[in-house]
Amino acid sequence: MALKSFNIAAPPKYPSICITGQTGVGKTTLVSTMPGKGLIIDIPTTEGGTFVIPTERAKRIMGLTMDTWDDLDEIYWALAKKDEEKLPGVSELNWVAIDSITGMNNLAREKIISERDPRKQQPAHRIDLNEWGFIGNLVGWQVPKFQRLPYIIIWVAQERSHGGYEDDVGPVQLGPAITRSALMLLKPPMTIMGRLTVEGDKERRVLTVGPPGGDYIVKARAMPGKKLPNRIQDPHLGQILRYLFKDGPRPKAARKDSI
Repeated sequence: MALKSFNIAAPPKYPSICITGQTGVGKTTLVSTMPGKGLIIDIPTTEGGTFVIPTERAKRIMGLTMDTWDDLDEIYWALAKKDEEKLPGVSELNWVAIDSITGMNNLAREKIISERDPRKQQPAHRIDLNEWGFIGNLVGWQVPKFQRLPYIIIWVAQERSHGGYEDDVGPVQLGPAITRSALMLLKPPMTIMGRLTVEGDKERRVLTVGPPGGDYIVKARAMPGKKLPNRIQDPHLGQILRYLFKDGPRPKAARKDSI
């Protein structure tokens, strides 16, 4: 078998994005600023609400609801095989968004609870350390699995604190509301990992993507000669990607007084 070579200077064909934020800040609306045809996999265990997408954008976005963990495998293979029978229009997709990976985490927890040995006599919603490990693995390993698909993948997440616990290391940071083991698999392949907030009297939306190692779990891979502002005002994913990978203008930096 011949070894596969690649151009080390070429940008990623399918960049990956993670958007974290509190309920109601506009994460799904931000996802809808992606250009081209997309699919949003709605997992309504935490928020739900693709109805917030403007009508003109909704025309080019498909929606699927994932109610159980087993639905995920069926959706994955329909995407991987471009199965038009199961998922009409899949061949035209440019991007796929999972909204949210926090909801996926909840479905994984439900799956682990439902598969318990009934002889264990454990309270229904008390999760032990081994079970948290299984939940983290179930969710975390979906990341490299979906990253292999021929689409831009966007992960949406609620936020929670990480770090500062006896079983955790490092400073306290706000990041995706998933287990620590799942986070360790989510963060490395991301091109952009940002925290969306609404700031100031005029309710400006700001996407924080840096600096790394601060109060938030964020990152933005710098392309040669192109560096994103640490805080982007009125973010638009299409514009951000055009700047990084084509010839678009640099996104507007948020002013410090917007807080």
